[in-house]
Amino acid sequence: MSIRERETINANMPKMRENIQREVWEASGEVMYKLQEGNEENPTKSDVSVTNRPLETGSSAKRDAQREIRLSKRLTKTHFSKLQHLKPFCLRSVGSTQDYISAMDNSQEGWFVISETQTQGRGREGRTWVSDRGGLYVSIRLEPPAHLVDKITSLCAVSLLRAMRTDCSLKGYVIKPPNDIMCNGKKIGGVLVDVIEKGQKTVAFAGMGVNLNNGYSWEKELLAIATSYRKETNKRTSIDSFLIKLLSNLDDEYATLMLSHC
Repeated sequence: MSIRERETINANMPKMRENIQREVWEASGEVMYKLQEGNEENPTKSDVSVTNRPLETGSSAKRDAQREIRLSKRLTKTHFSKLQHLKPFCLRSVGSTQDYISAMDNSQEGWFVISETQTQGRGREGRTWVSDRGGLYVSIRLEPPAHLVDKITSLCAVSLLRAMRTDCSLKGYVIKPPNDIMCNGKKIGGVLVDVIEKGQKTVAFAGMGVNLNNGYSWEKELLAIATSYRKETNKRTSIDSFLIKLLSNLDDEYATLMLSHC
């Protein structure tokens, strides 16, 4: 091989690699693949991390600006009657979406925080909520009248249930009062509402978690009591599409609640 031929190959090597490489992108909070050859869109054996960078948590949690843009565009195409100021704050990882949103300055009703993972996810009565990659973890600020704040947990649970039944075509979904969503006897989702008084306002931070594409790395103890959409169907679903459906249901239930108590 001549020197000129070697130089030509070296110059074209990046392009050659690009044509056969797997394009990796993060969509809907999960790692997905698209192979140039064969067009295989989903990994069949294991999830692979895009990066080995350490994830930041707490107030320094790193935001995913591209996901925020994508979600904002989709929200503008969806009609909301009550929650007209929805604004996403998308994180790679955080201690707790509930803690993050409650610490935000000047937040407004409809602002919400969604994270790919939580390192300190929590449920009712201080219980731990396992928040691995592939689940939906979101907290939204609501400002109901004080006399309706006790309705928010059930309102969120109903919104979750509706999304599971319509977006995830599975049977066996039920609400286990006051805040759990069960699927075939195992927990698949839950709600946590923190209420505070801010001046004349009653603010409810509604946290919702749903096991969607996760569950394959769980310990046996967790598998005995919890499940996920992926575990039940061996399929994946779009986390962001599910989120849009959930927010639409929440808006509908919230508006109905307010009208019924005018």
